Amino acid sequence: MFVRDLFFNTREGAVVSRMASQVRAGEEKHAALALASLAVPINRTISGVGTFEGADALWLDERTVVCAVGGRTNTEGLRQLREALSPQGVEVLPVALPQGFQHLLGLLQIVDKRLAFLRHERAPRELSRLLLTRGFSIRPVPESEETIIRQGMNLVVVAPRTILMPYDCPDLKSYYQRSGLIVAAELDIRQIRRGAGGLACAVGIVSRRA
Repeated sequence: MFVRDLFFNTREGAVVSRMASQVRAGEEKHAALALASLAVPINRTISGVGTFEGADALWLDERTVVCAVGGRTNTEGLRQLREALSPQGVEVLPVALPQGFQHLLGLLQIVDKRLAFLRHERAPRELSRLLLTRGFSIRPVPESEETIIRQGMNLVVVAPRTILMPYDCPDLKSYYQRSGLIVAAELDIRQIRRGAGGLACAVGIVSRRA
């Protein structure tokens, strides 16, 4: 279900994950088969003692990826991701993931080329500094029930500043709209939340337009 974790797409093909979660170990092969059926090249498969999950990596711009190191992605997984992206001229910048977060995706959402929504109360200062030095405007997301329990920041960005979000987060919806976002649809994700994930966790990115 949570395919975002299983691979990370690049201009030259996908980097297939190696799951840190023993419960989910082996799911990667299904992602690889699905990618092959869609004619998406496999650029790299994380191996050895490296662990990497796709939801820990986000594109900041066409030349920069930020990758969280924590319980799911380790330093060797980061090294292998860098090795895969370096020939493409892409820099991979690490940040430490705070306790209580599975992935970077639960902490940070990039909704436009220079606009980010961040759980600033929990985010490490190095991440905030990184975003600011890269020219991002940061919209702080409060630590509310809608954010923590209802996965209201676990968004799918379908176009710049256009999102899909859970249906039962009215306060966050209002905040997003005041911040200039278009809520294209609100979806019932109660079944997804039972697996401790959100909407974006269930969406693997196989192609995108600049």
